[in-house]
Amino acid sequence: MNQLMFNRFMGISLMFLISIVLLTGCGGSGSGSDNADDSESDVSTDTDTGTDIDTDTDTDTDTDTDTDTDADSDTGRDSDTGSDSDTGSDSDTGSDSDTTPVNQCPGLDDSIDLNANGVADCLENILINGQFASAIDPWGGSSGNLGSVFVSDDAVNNSSSGAISITNLSTSTGSNVSGSLSECIAIAPWSVHTLMTNDMIPSGQTVTGSTYLQLAYYTDPACLHLVSDGFVTNTMGHSAPLDTWQVVSIVSRVAPPDSAYMRVRLDAQKSGSADSFNALFDNVLLVEDTGTCPGEDTAVDVNGDTIPDCTQNLLLNGQFPWFVSPWSAETNVTANVYGSGETSQMYISFTPPSATGSFVAGITQCLPATENTVYSAYASGFVPSTSPDATAGIQLVFYSGVNCLNMISGGVQNVYTSSSNVWESLKIEDITAPAGTVSIRMRLMNNITNSATAEPVKFDNALLLVEP
Repeated sequence: MNQLMFNRFMGISLMFLISIVLLTGCGGSGSGSDNADDSESDVSTDTDTGTDIDTDTDTDTDTDTDTDTDADSDTGRDSDTGSDSDTGSDSDTGSDSDTTPVNQCPGLDDSIDLNANGVADCLENILINGQFASAIDPWGGSSGNLGSVFVSDDAVNNSSSGAISITNLSTSTGSNVSGSLSECIAIAPWSVHTLMTNDMIPSGQTVTGSTYLQLAYYTDPACLHLVSDGFVTNTMGHSAPLDTWQVVSIVSRVAPPDSAYMRVRLDAQKSGSADSFNALFDNVLLVEDTGTCPGEDTAVDVNGDTIPDCTQNLLLNGQFPWFVSPWSAETNVTANVYGSGETSQMYISFTPPSATGSFVAGITQCLPATENTVYSAYASGFVPSTSPDATAGIQLVFYSGVNCLNMISGGVQNVYTSSSNVWESLKIEDITAPAGTVSIRMRLMNNITNSATAEPVKFDNALLLVEP
């Protein structure tokens, strides 16, 4: 054995003996301070026998700061410098998100948008079961000898949905015999609604018929008692082409002021045959219109100030789109709205009590007012050539009491038409309410002179506003 090997052997032996002594002296408790100063130059080769001289198996509080200066980079040392932290990334960088669109209305088709406003109909429909996904409830029969069933023929070919088939079984050979289903819902007075649906008439029938839509307004939840105006809107759908789904609608109908419920009615109507008639409906949509002046024409500007009249009108129902309310007809006056929407007009007629003299009657609307406030009133008036003894006029009257009681002396303003068969602009402008004014009445008048015959006149676009 050469000197180098001998020295190594002696060093190892000495360290082994010291370890035994220390272990024996500490009773094998493993609580000894393991801070040996390894000052030797470890020149060991890679012939490490792998014998681990650290036999301490108890809780190791070892603060060994041994710096290995082994020039041979002895990898057999017990100070494991390998990091136990797994540097492999377990986070899945692949995208697991499902790109399938989520149905906004489970059980319904959220791709249907009859009114083309970018909102799925199923999210804004006021009606229950407008798509007839699997049944026809809560729709119920409202007229006619009726046979109504759910069918799988869907307007947009949705295999998981269907439609409602209405069969008019009446044996009547009269005109416009109805067979219909309806749904009754709660609404607010003055609310504005649009109704739309798909309809289709199958071929192979022996009778010709048409589809119809109807909106009617009621005071009770069973939709039995019509409002005072008896307001009903009917719109014919289609009689052709056959076997083709089409769209029919009733647009922007205003609910009368005394209405609390609305009935939506789907009608399969026939004429002149005892044979049955069948029609299909699907995707019935009822929405409340919003935005600027729903139900009124924003282009109307009778005072020419470039501001839509409907945004500044103190009057309710100044454009007479569908009904008379809340205008009040005076004694013996007949007031009716003819036409619909932007083409509608108010007809006022009464029979004078005598053929001698001038008699005035009309419809009125009373509103709160404030003294020293400046008001202007406008309307369009029309006198048909068939009413030669009549003129159309407007009137403003100021009152010191609420609900137009106690007329203020001198607080009356009138203006009348001067021609016939032409629409004239009637104006009462820049009138200051007298002191003590509490309410104001606007009156649309039919003035008949020296005639005992009713001679109607027409009005449209009544406007009352406060001047700036």
